[in-house]
Amino acid sequence: MRNSQLDTLKTEINKYQLEQYKKLSYAITILIMFFIGAPLGAIIKRGGLGVPVLISLSFFILFYVISMICEKWTRTDVMDPLLAAWMANIILFPAGLFFMKQARNDARLFETDFYSVVFAKIKAYFISLSLMVRKRPDR
Repeated sequence: MRNSQLDTLKTEINKYQLEQYKKLSYAITILIMFFIGAPLGAIIKRGGLGVPVLISLSFFILFYVISMICEKWTRTDVMDPLLAAWMANIILFPAGLFFMKQARNDARLFETDFYSVVFAKIKAYFISLSLMVRKRPDR
């Protein structure tokens, strides 16, 4: 066999393995998208239906882009087919857990006053830290 035939065979094997792994990973994707979408509907009080749907749609687009990039990398033998099939799930699963945690705590994740309070606390922390550094005696 020549190198071109071996490359073609390797590409075909990668495509077959990728399709095999994608069947299971897409089943898990449904759960991950549920972990992202359901809490968004519970967290976002204002904006009606549009804001949660828009944010969920952006996560789906992110999932699709990651999947297509990984699939291309598998076809060019840059990435392992198993990793390529699961990469989007691996990246989006922490976001789903974060939104589930925020919904469980009834967090105000998408309200502007929430962020102003958080930034005020961070600013106060750094101001107190800088004052402690200034008061420290030199050695």
